[in-house]
Amino acid sequence: MSVDLIKGIHIRIEGEEGSTNGLSWDVFRKIGDSLQALITHLVQYGIEDSTADPNAFEIEIFDFNPGSAIPSARLKTHPQQNLYKPNGDVGKQVAKEFDFLMSISNSGDYNKLSERYTDSKALGLIAADLYGFANAADTSPVSLVKKTKSGYQRIYGVEKFPAKVFKRLAPNQTKKVNPEQETVIARVSLNPKAKRKVASLHQVYKNAEVSYAPKYITTAQADYELHHALLCKMYEEDKYFFIENDLLDIQAGGTNEIEAEESFHEEFDFKFRRLNELEDSKLSDRLIRAKKAFNLIVKHHTEK
Repeated sequence: MSVDLIKGIHIRIEGEEGSTNGLSWDVFRKIGDSLQALITHLVQYGIEDSTADPNAFEIEIFDFNPGSAIPSARLKTHPQQNLYKPNGDVGKQVAKEFDFLMSISNSGDYNKLSERYTDSKALGLIAADLYGFANAADTSPVSLVKKTKSGYQRIYGVEKFPAKVFKRLAPNQTKKVNPEQETVIARVSLNPKAKRKVASLHQVYKNAEVSYAPKYITTAQADYELHHALLCKMYEEDKYFFIENDLLDIQAGGTNEIEAEESFHEEFDFKFRRLNELEDSKLSDRLIRAKKAFNLIVKHHTEK
């Protein structure tokens, strides 16, 4: 079974994000933006006819149903005659290539992208778009489904795209801080009832100063839900990204924002465990304060 982007795809979001039969604007926007970027780059780099105009292939949201948490998208049919019609040769190639990418998402083996796209630029752009689409709903399960008389039938699951695999496939596609940016604010509303949520960046750019405020900490060993977002400082120095929290005495770094975020999560987990293993008599006053802060801010701690 396959999906047909020309006729339309139905994207099912489950878990906490889809439990209310609605979607936050942030998740809806990320799905739409990443899907449109993916289609644009498939037209440019993913098919044989690379001379086609990518602006002619827009997605549109359709098939609205009352009480539905299943947004549907398809290639848009322009009201005026256009050289490139969705059901033309180029549109069919794009739809076929999109189906291939969804089959990769279903398997979770994103390393296969490097076998399909040998050009580094094409690989980087398409991997970045697919990474954004696959992870748009954070930890909530996402799948592509087919509408039937009795409901919806699953066609492909959309497995999360691991950050480590993405960095290996597209090392030049991680976001960079713009030192000339004056003020930009990106705010993400998280469901407080979620049992597990991968932290998203809450960023305020001002002269290359960035705040990072995770509400959830996730590592291979454990998941943490915090009482409130943990305000930290992120900055770039000598092409290296750092995240610091003075209260918890944590400093983590990486070659890009994603790596720094992962390092921060690992450091958080390590220090939480280590400080709670030791008696206060063996700790300095500074580490005792950090230990108390950890235990005050952590709401739930679940071992894997």
